[in-house]
This record gives sequence, C-alpha cells and structure tokens, in this order.
Amino acid sequence: MVKSKKNELLDHIEKIIVLSREQGLHADFFRAAGKHLDFVQRRLGISEIQSVFFSHFLNKELTTLEEIAKSLNCEHIQMIRYKDALAGLERKRLVRRILMSPQGRMGKRCTAWTVPSDVAEAISRGKAWKAPDTKNISIDELFSALEAAFSYIMPHQVRVAELMALIADNMHLEFCKNIQKLEIDDQEKMVILFFCNRLVNYLDDNLPFHQFEKLHENPAAARKARRDLINGSHILIKMNMIEFINDEGFGDREIYCLSLKARKILLAELDIGEARPERVCGLESYKNFVEKTMFYNSGDEEKVDELTAILGQKQFAAVQNRLQKKGRRSGFACLFYGPPGTGKTETVYQIARKTKRSIMQVNIADTKSKWFGESEKCIEGIFDDYRDAVKRSRNRKEAIPILLFNEADAVFSKRGDIESGRVAQTQNAMQNIILEELEKLDGILIATTNLTQNLDKAFERRFLYKIEFTSPGREPRKNIWMSTMPEIDPDTAEQLAVGYEFSGGQIENIARKCDVDFILHGGTPTFAALKRSCDDELAARLDKSMKRIGF
Repeated sequence: MVKSKKNELLDHIEKIIVLSREQGLHADFFRAAGKHLDFVQRRLGISEIQSVFFSHFLNKELTTLEEIAKSLNCEHIQMIRYKDALAGLERKRLVRRILMSPQGRMGKRCTAWTVPSDVAEAISRGKAWKAPDTKNISIDELFSALEAAFSYIMPHQVRVAELMALIADNMHLEFCKNIQKLEIDDQEKMVILFFCNRLVNYLDDNLPFHQFEKLHENPAAARKARRDLINGSHILIKMNMIEFINDEGFGDREIYCLSLKARKILLAELDIGEARPERVCGLESYKNFVEKTMFYNSGDEEKVDELTAILGQKQFAAVQNRLQKKGRRSGFACLFYGPPGTGKTETVYQIARKTKRSIMQVNIADTKSKWFGESEKCIEGIFDDYRDAVKRSRNRKEAIPILLFNEADAVFSKRGDIESGRVAQTQNAMQNIILEELEKLDGILIATTNLTQNLDKAFERRFLYKIEFTSPGREPRKNIWMSTMPEIDPDTAEQLAVGYEFSGGQIENIARKCDVDFILHGGTPTFAALKRSCDDELAARLDKSMKRIGF
C-alpha cells in the first residue's frame, strides 16, 4: 500500500481550524495553536490572525463572515476589529470576495469569501502560493487577468492598484500603451478597462450604470458619476470614449457602451471580429437561419433562383473577376421591393443559408440619432465595419457576408429640401454617404422596402438587381397554408386560398394564433374557426383596401 505524501501545511491548517473552533480567539487558543500558526505564518507570509481566517476560508468553498464568527464562537461585531487583517489577505490575493444569495446562487444578497482555485490547489500540494507573474504577458493573458480582477469584490484602492500595475507591466502591448496615453485619472481608466473587459470576454458592453457602480470609491462618488453620465458632462462622455446606446433613434441615458472611437483606438490589436464576428461586427452566421420552404409566384421565383445562383461562392467570384477586368464596379447592390409579408426579408435569410454567407443587418433606428452629426458617423461606421468583415472573410477564404438594409425606405427615401431644417440636412448627408459607399461597394448589399414610390432615383440607379415580390396568387397561397398549418387538409387550404387574398406573413400570423388556441383549448381548428381568424385578420388591418374575395 502506497502512503500518501505528508502535507505539513495542510496538517497545520487543519489543527488551527479544530483548535479555534474549540477555544475561539482567546489567549488559550493562541498558546495551544502557537506552532501551527507560526508554520502557516512563515510559509504564507501572513500574520497570526490572518492565518486563522485563511484556514477557515480554505475550509469552505464559500463562506460569510457571519459563518466564520459562528465557527470561532464569537460575535459578528468582533469581525470589525479584524478589517485590516482581512484586507491584507485580499491584497496578497489569498482570498477574494464575491456576491451570492443565501441559496448559493450568484446575486446581490450578501458577500461571501472564497479562496481562489489556484491558491487552494497550491495548498493541497503543500506549497505556498505565489501570485502569477503578469509582466510581459500576451494580450489574451492580459484580458484573462482583467477578468479575474473584475470577478471579485475588493477594496477600491486594491483594485485600482492591481489594474494600474497590470497595465504598467505590459507596455509592450498596444492596448496598454493606449490606456496609459488617455489623459484621465486612474478611476476613469478602470471604468474603461471594465467596458473593454466586458466586450472582449463577454461580447457585450451595453452596460446599465448599476453594473459598474461598485467601481467607485464610495456611494457619493458613484452618485456623482451617474449624474455626470446622464447629463453628458462625464469626462468619458466628453472624450467620446463611452456613449449612450441608441434606442429607437434616441440615446438611452441609462445604458452605456464603448464608442466606435474607443474600440478603434483601444481594441484594434485584438481584432475582435477575427475571433467573434457574429457579435462584435453585428454578423449573424448563416448556420443560424432555419431552412424554410418559400412559395412565390412563378416570375418572382425565377428571379430569386437566378440571384441565388449568382451569389453562390464560385459563381460570384467569377462574376466579380469579370467585372473588374472590364473596369466595372464589382459590388452587388440588390433591391427587394413589394407589399409587406411577401417574404422579402426571409428570402435574404434563405439566400444567405444556401450560399453560406453571414448577414450584417442594419438596424435602421440605430442610424437615426438625435445628436447632430452622429447619424452620419453611424452610417460611416456601418460601412467601415462591413469592409472589415469582407476583408476578414477573404483572409479566411470564406464567403463574404451580405449587408442587409431592412425596410430601407427609411434611409433611402427621396431627399428633402435643405431649407426645411436640420433633420432634412442630416437625412441628405446620410444619403450622400450611402450613395458614395454604393459606388465603391466591394461586396453584397441587399435592401428591402415596401414603398418603392418613396425611393430616391439616385438610389434606384445604383441597384444592379431589382426583384419585385408580388402578393402570392392562389396556388402559392394554398402552399403557404399547407406549409404553415400541416394539420389542415388540402381542401381546406384550397378554400382559404381562394377566399382570402392574404400575404404569406398574414397566413403565418393566423397560424400562430391557432397554435395559441391549441395550447389553451386543444383540438384541430375547424374551418369555421379558421374563417373567423381570417376575418379578424382582415378587420385588424389598418389598410382597408384589401377585401375578402370569396364566400
């Protein structure tokens, strides 16, 4: 039988736990545990009382000060006198604080203490833990260290000191150099680091204030920072390092994100899009699009099939090469137009899925900012991001993505009279940028619109392919009914197709309502119930021009 190797450090820690539970923090305990405390002190470089607390923290994965006080047979209020000792353990990174609920789930209920896993691992091997060397590390290792620094609760000055030392120790990285160059104090640098950490490690830097409130030294400092952020006078807002997120065209003054300027200055070295294109560049992978059978009128289907074939990877590369050799523009700008619910947007998704192209979808509301001059920057940023995405795709020998402007009449509409005010001036400036970008487009842009009569002629000329999506005829309507509601028989589908001149979107809407009714009441919908749903759909339309055509 092989005897396990003796672990003196762990043995002494166990003795400290047992004796302190029996005798509390009285003089008798310190006399009885003297040699054990001395061993742990020397091995870990901590004080006598710190050795006691560390031993109890190590004994349980998560523990509160109340639990420690109970284990030591003393009142919780006595823990206050040991505040400095606990802070010393934090500075040495032997223990960390986290937030947890009483049930052990992460939350905002109470503070718990824990020994980091790497410290516990070293102790289990009988070795004194040494803080990892964070000098001259890689950019990925730096962001792992940032994540660790923000994962625990710690005294304000301890966190600031750790972060600034981490940056100072890695000035070979462009990220650290650029952080140091910022003419702001360490507190604001810490906030910027927090935003960068969230973007790189969590792919999400849309942060309400409460998520970084605890980075401030005290509640008064946090309240002042919040006021300054809301009224736009905060130094990071004024420097255009963070900004309000856009909500339906307006800045949401309660949620913040890194500005495009900050991303370009600070994170260029990371090339975040290379690692995570779907979130950072607004790209959605073609793998996320569910296969769906589309039903068109015959003329529409032929045009869609032709465009799908052209956008196949090999065919599209050949087409672009031929256009370039002839000195023509090689970008593909396509316009899908027609009534609502005729499958324009879904067709883009299906083309992307078939040709294995990701989609960078433009949220039109995000291009409309109430801040003068910001809308133009937003449009420029969209095309900059798309160019970067195209470049990365080519470097990886992947199909270049599709830039999708959904409901594009909102930005491609007829230009206004510049005398009519600032809004018209901004709209015209945005459109001029888009027109210039269409001229030098090196990729695929698809715009969808319901209202072609509002489309500016300058845009219309720049679309190489224009496909009209007409309202489905009787046969496509029947197929859509059977596809969306396979539980109904062909005769019922035929009667509904003949009786109601619905678009695919309207039929799908009725099918969803039937699904809800099934959950509530069960049973297959009767023809009478379907007819009532169809009549309700007609009655709910704001456009009363559509009429029932049968029954």
